[in-house]
Amino acid sequence: MTSLSLPSSTISTIIDNPSLLNTVTSPSSPLASLGLSPSTASFILSHGYNRGFRSVFLLHASLASAAVVVSVFMIKHKELIRGDDEALKAEGKRAGESEKKKEGGKGTGLGNGPSHVLEDLEMGKVEGNKD
Repeated sequence: MTSLSLPSSTISTIIDNPSLLNTVTSPSSPLASLGLSPSTASFILSHGYNRGFRSVFLLHASLASAAVVVSVFMIKHKELIRGDDEALKAEGKRAGESEKKKEGGKGTGLGNGPSHVLEDLEMGKVEGNKD
């Protein structure tokens, strides 16, 4: 806007409220009070603000590209399959089957009689019927 030789008060007014530049359609627009023509306002919008946004976009795009390259080289591949996974699964199945045999097929053991004891986190142990 300094290349257009605008006064500093007009520049600060436009920077504080850029929506003033969008009111080019009405004849009594604030542009007239600022001493700007509609063509000057559209030039400021197209060249000033768009160039600023373009610079910010290019900065962010380059930083994102650099982050991708760094992550490709810095993140190592970690295998999720363990060598002893099959042995641990088989051991778990055997333990589950032996526990079912100990219970004799009666379920979890809660509520097998007329009275049982439940443990509540807030109240502690509670005795009662499961009906």
